[in-house]
Amino acid sequence: MAAIQDSQDGTMEETRRSTVRRVKYLLLAGSLLFTFLIAEIAARVWLKGFATTQQRLDFSLVEDIAPKDWRICPHHYLDFCTSPNFAISGVTHDALGFRGPAFPVKKPEGEFRIVCLGASTTYCTGVHEDAKTYPAQLQQILNSDLGYRNVRVINAGVPGYTSWESLINLEFRVLDLNPDLVIFYEAVNDVHARLVEPAAYRGDNSGYRQQWRFPPTPFLEHSCILRIASRKLGFTSQQGLEGHILAPTARYIKLNASAKEIAILRANPPIYYRRNLLNMIAVCRANGVGMLFATFASCLEKKDHYATQECYQEGIREHNEVMAEVAQSENVPVQDLANLMPTDPRYWWDGVHVNNRGARAHAELVAQFIDQNHLIGQPGAGKVEP
Repeated sequence: MAAIQDSQDGTMEETRRSTVRRVKYLLLAGSLLFTFLIAEIAARVWLKGFATTQQRLDFSLVEDIAPKDWRICPHHYLDFCTSPNFAISGVTHDALGFRGPAFPVKKPEGEFRIVCLGASTTYCTGVHEDAKTYPAQLQQILNSDLGYRNVRVINAGVPGYTSWESLINLEFRVLDLNPDLVIFYEAVNDVHARLVEPAAYRGDNSGYRQQWRFPPTPFLEHSCILRIASRKLGFTSQQGLEGHILAPTARYIKLNASAKEIAILRANPPIYYRRNLLNMIAVCRANGVGMLFATFASCLEKKDHYATQECYQEGIREHNEVMAEVAQSENVPVQDLANLMPTDPRYWWDGVHVNNRGARAHAELVAQFIDQNHLIGQPGAGKVEP
């Protein structure tokens, strides 16, 4: 009987201990859940009420960011463009979405109007003051240093644009500004556009672009505290422009491009880049607008940037050659910035974007070319006589 009693007591003690363990685990789980919920609430309160604008942009879900804070927004023809009335940390857009201060859409009499067409290297992503961008400094140099008067330079660059978007941008947005001269500078994004499955490489760029859409949100990103922690630690990042507009057939390689990407590039020759350049010239000529091309420069010493890879350098060289050939055949001036821009990394923000110093050098070179080739010829905007 004693043995049976001992066995029963042992079973009861084990049951009691098991129950205690379960209670401890439940209490621990409950404590962790409660702590997580408090942290989640605190993170949401901080993000909505106390975070800086930049922190909100970095850590919010894309769909939760107010449209006024979007640098880029959807567009019914262009897929996307720079947002009107955007302003953050020295970067502003006017009511039409062009970077820099507002200007009269109707060109004043006697004004010579230049529009700089291109992508982020024209927008000047690496320059954080509007007045320091290459188009803004080009205007200052022409009017103040070289003695012209009434020259206005408008920055129509849009980050991410290829020659396809620039052609449409010229047709539907830039011509409304009644420009006298359009400067086109872009090549690297058209390399992206060629890195698509060869069967999908088409003149409408559908192999690289899709209609703007919000990318799906990863499950854990729905938690504010987990999203902030993950992005702080570098495990994830804010959804960029590519997530909204890249087609499934695009091979958007930023680093570590392989021989496969080089083979794809060679299978997709720059026939559409050439056609887009020819069409830009045709649109400008049909509307009495002058055209200036500039070959694309990069800094090979910025080894951590995708554009320094063999695949991208080959594509950029091809596009520069195409631009030079088209310019010669169509009697359009072309400036060889690829060989004129300083290669010193002190002028560069990354492999293709300049910093303030580089933007100044870019502007000086273009201003000299415009002056030497007498591309400003409108009465009233000529040089001020000494």
